[in-house]
Amino acid sequence: RRTVETINANWKVVVENFWECYHCAPTHPEFCSVMSYAHAQNSERLAEERRQFEQAWTAEIRQREGTAGSLPLSDRGLHQGGRLPIRPGFLTQSEGGKPVAPLLGFATEYDGGITSFTHLPLIWYVVCNDYAFLTRFTPKAPLETELELTWLVREDALEGRDYDPDAVCWLWRETAAQDKTICENNQRGILSSRYLPGPYSTAEASVEVFVAWYLHEISKDSACEG
Repeated sequence: RRTVETINANWKVVVENFWECYHCAPTHPEFCSVMSYAHAQNSERLAEERRQFEQAWTAEIRQREGTAGSLPLSDRGLHQGGRLPIRPGFLTQSEGGKPVAPLLGFATEYDGGITSFTHLPLIWYVVCNDYAFLTRFTPKAPLETELELTWLVREDALEGRDYDPDAVCWLWRETAAQDKTICENNQRGILSSRYLPGPYSTAEASVEVFVAWYLHEISKDSACEG
């Protein structure tokens, strides 16, 4: 399944929202119910529980000679990937954590993790054991960004027999709709005559990585023009 949405906000606003996870706990109940690290960002107790869970999961996966942990793909943090666990008892990113499609590729069992890759500034994708999800942000106009969402299942899987599209799409469909609202509200605030910029919080370090890349690319263009 593929959907294309128009977000009435500047592309930079949309991408910054994606990179900033501080808003997840109060804004994305579905995502927080699936990914245990989302709530952990606002609670020392939950953060410690997540740390212990991730350590145990990583050790188990590596013992099976599987891949776990982060994998920087560039020295500036713009492209990164890795495998991380979902939540105790969850097999995939679905409502309740139950399988929603046949296993992908060479997978022979569910390991309770996801593979995630980010390629700034446009593309991000997640691969569960039974489906993959791709996101693309495309600037269309100063106040318009195209959000393309694509879900993939195994090539030989039949809709209605092997999977329910609504069940596969549930998590990221809901999360994307919530992010669209956030981005458009943020854009309205930025356009207000009372808007004042401010410093990033310590929870927004990843946004600073994106902004540093953005300013670097702008300076390259300016140098070429000069």
